[in-house]
Amino acid sequence: MHRHKRNAILAFPVFLFACFLLSSGCAFLREPVNMVRGTSLQSLKERRDDGVRKTVPYALHDSFERVIAILLEMEAEILKVDSTSYAVLALVPGGPPMEEETVESVFDANTADVGVFFSEKEAQQTEITVSCFSSSVRKRVSEAIFSQLN
Repeated sequence: MHRHKRNAILAFPVFLFACFLLSSGCAFLREPVNMVRGTSLQSLKERRDDGVRKTVPYALHDSFERVIAILLEMEAEILKVDSTSYAVLALVPGGPPMEEETVESVFDANTADVGVFFSEKEAQQTEITVSCFSSSVRKRVSEAIFSQLN
């Protein structure tokens, strides 16, 4: 009898944890899994203030589709497309090496993750932010995007 009581006591926390997992849909595990898979936008989202930002004369969804096409023209590998929050994560091939060494050049490599974030300003105006740890890739990608969207 004593053994059954102990099993019942242990089963209750396991049951509560299982209920928690089922009710939350494992949402709290999503970001760590994305980080392991290499498809997390979180670190680039946190650096949006350092990104290159511009408002373009297109609707939100139209801007989103056009930027994806531009990234593909640049031979970027699209790692994640989040059409709910309008964000794109792409692995962009690096350009020629930087001529002068800077502190930020530590992050410059043959490829770099680039996050592109969209927010609707008005019906036909969308703010686009290009975020990247590599300053040279961020500059090259933002120039390519914004020159084609003007």
